[in-house]
Amino acid sequence: LVERIENGAPYDIFMSADMSRPVKLYLRDFATQRPKVVTFTSIILWTLKPIDLQRGIDILKDPSVKTIGIPNPERTANGRQIVKILEYYGLYDDILPKLMYGENFTLVNQMIMEQSVDIGITVKSVVMEPAMKSKGTWIDVDVNDKTFEPLAQGGVILKHGKDNPKVQLFYDFLFSQKAKAIFKKYGYKVPVID
Repeated sequence: LVERIENGAPYDIFMSADMSRPVKLYLRDFATQRPKVVTFTSIILWTLKPIDLQRGIDILKDPSVKTIGIPNPERTANGRQIVKILEYYGLYDDILPKLMYGENFTLVNQMIMEQSVDIGITVKSVVMEPAMKSKGTWIDVDVNDKTFEPLAQGGVILKHGKDNPKVQLFYDFLFSQKAKAIFKKYGYKVPVID
C-alpha cells in the first residue's frame, strides 16, 4: 500500500499494523500531519489442541509442544516483537527449532485453526471476535515495557484526503471514547493520551 500511495493511489487515510509505514509516508511528504497511535497490540498464546496453557509462556518449552506459529520476523514488525518477547523470557534459543512462520498474524491464525501448529503466538483481537470466542483456549502473554516496546498501530491522513471533511470526521472518530471502547472490547489497548 505504501508503494501504491507513493505512486499516486488516491487513498484518503492510511492505517497500519505498525507505525513505521505511516511515519515513512509522513516523512516523504505524502501525509498532512504526524501519524497518531490508535491502538497497541495485545499478544496471546492460542491453541485448538488439548494443551494446558495455565503454565503460561513456559509451556512453549514443553516436549509435547512440537510446533509454534509466529509471524515471520524477517518480514514483519509483529514477528520481530514476538522474538523480543521470547528472548526476554529466555525461550527463543530453546524453541527456535519449533518455530513455524506465517507471513502475518492472519496466516498464523490460519495455522492455528488448521492445527498445523500446536500453539500460535498471535493477537488477542482474533479470539475476541464473536465467531471465534469458543474456538480453542488462549491466555494473555504478560508483556510490559521491559519485555518489549508495545507494538503501536495507527495511521495518518494522506494528502489526497486532506480537504475532505468526512475523512477528518472518520479520523477523529478513531480517537474518540466510543472508538476506544470498541477497540478495548476486541482486545486492543488504547493510548491514555491522544
